[in-house]
Amino acid sequence: MATAIFHLTGLSMVGGWMEGVQGRTITALWIAPAIGWMAVSAFWTYHAFSGETPSWSATLVTAAIPLAVAIPLATYVAPTHPGGYMLIAASTLALVAKKRFS
Repeated sequence: MATAIFHLTGLSMVGGWMEGVQGRTITALWIAPAIGWMAVSAFWTYHAFSGETPSWSATLVTAAIPLAVAIPLATYVAPTHPGGYMLIAASTLALVAKKRFS
């Protein structure tokens, strides 16, 4: 969650990079990773405090969300962009946590 919040603090900087459709696209690409990180964080925080073990289908959704953001990021920004690796790590963390707590 901290990564998502930190990332969103740069949103005002990104808004001035480009105008029009390109500016909105860059802004969306900036917001998308934060949404992925927040979704995984909220899911696992809820389950950690509730004591419930999540189903595999719910776990796969939380793993797919960051990957759905990482793929366009690697495609449209750069394959070496560190944000893509952080999103892949979030997906991996979701799967590893499920396996560990099952």
